[in-house]
Amino acid sequence: MIFEVEPGRIWGIDSGLGHERCTAVYVLRAAAGWVLIDCSAAACSPRVLAGLAEIGVDALVGILPTHVHLDHAGGAGVISAQFPGAKVIAHPRAARHLANPSRLVAGAREVWGAERFAALYGETLPVPEDRLVVAEDGDEYFGLRFFDAPGHARHHYMVWDETSGTLFAGDAFGLAYEGGVSYPSSSPVQFDPDAARATIRQIVDLKPERVAIAHFGVLQDVAARAEQLIEMLDEFEAVARRYEREPDRVPRIREALRELHPPNANRERYETDIEINADGLDFWLRSQSAGYSKSS
Repeated sequence: MIFEVEPGRIWGIDSGLGHERCTAVYVLRAAAGWVLIDCSAAACSPRVLAGLAEIGVDALVGILPTHVHLDHAGGAGVISAQFPGAKVIAHPRAARHLANPSRLVAGAREVWGAERFAALYGETLPVPEDRLVVAEDGDEYFGLRFFDAPGHARHHYMVWDETSGTLFAGDAFGLAYEGGVSYPSSSPVQFDPDAARATIRQIVDLKPERVAIAHFGVLQDVAARAEQLIEMLDEFEAVARRYEREPDRVPRIREALRELHPPNANRERYETDIEINADGLDFWLRSQSAGYSKSS
């Protein structure tokens, strides 16, 4: 499925990962040529490539994975091989994982199991190092501005297209399925609620007309969504602290997150994310008690 974001210039492609209307990538006609923002998983590359062809993209100048979680960057190696003229723009903490995704693959395979991992993600290929360009906070490429966007992950950037007033946020502005409630993504292993709130406030300060998120679609009520996300992050942190010393804290956190979600807002579409978020909050609690380093 292809959907138009700005006529003649920006489109979204439903990559099909997870289920329909779950994981989007975006295509933008920049001054220098076409750029792809996020790639989805390698298993979804045929669908993404078909979407690009349908839009009329015959060459990419840039491939921009917002962060290296495999539902965003897993297809970067496959897609970059199809567009040899494209540079792959990487967050400073992401470049080494794009060049050698073995740690990402091993971690995801452990979570999902080998069979389920293969079906969901496919074969994640490396990006050749000579194709990688590191984007520092505030750098500009292709007429787009890149900003560090920690909170969901420390290897996350967001992409600001001032021309259209569109902010491409990856997972830094939460999830929103079927027009439902905006829900933070606290997935393992680098979730940081303070950084997440700061990133959301930075997005509001840019005054975008719209925010394009990966899961799923384009949001225009930006200020209201930001307020909702910050309130929910406060609740997430409170839930985690409430069950911090409980031996069965993960199922307790999971159930509390279900209760936080409005029952009339397509709650079933968020169930996998609720489970992942509970695991992420558990890891955050363990990292707090262990004094986990933010340097990696």
